[in-house]
Amino acid sequence: MPSEAEWEMAAGFDPVQSIILRYPWGDAFDGTKLNFCDANCPRDVADNRVDDGHRDTAPVGSFADGRSPIGAYDMAGNVMEWVSDWYDPRFYEGSTDTNPLGPPEGEFKVIRGGSWLSADDELRIVTRSSFDPSVARVNLGFRCAMTPP
Repeated sequence: MPSEAEWEMAAGFDPVQSIILRYPWGDAFDGTKLNFCDANCPRDVADNRVDDGHRDTAPVGSFADGRSPIGAYDMAGNVMEWVSDWYDPRFYEGSTDTNPLGPPEGEFKVIRGGSWLSADDELRIVTRSSFDPSVARVNLGFRCAMTPP
């Protein structure tokens, strides 16, 4: 799994502007570019203006227009993703600017990306949550990552 910093870079680093975008495709929310809590969602926060045809998860890569600048699919929506870092709510206050690694141990792991059950404000790239790594959920998955040779 990627570290939290690696996940964030893959999700929305724009190399042209050298910034992290708000969403993988840019700074404005667009419900047609991801699988989120839209008209098919059972939650009260459902956005009924959009219907992507998926009641829960969508096949990987279903939203090509929602790719990140480096071409990564589904970095916002579909399923929240585990990253390898342990969670510390104040970690970034004292971390290094370049590729910070989370604490060496903890009770909860970091999850990123939002899911098909997430409202639009839960889908920003900088949104992070914590979760017990021994528990499974239908809207939580993972992404494989590797360091190039």
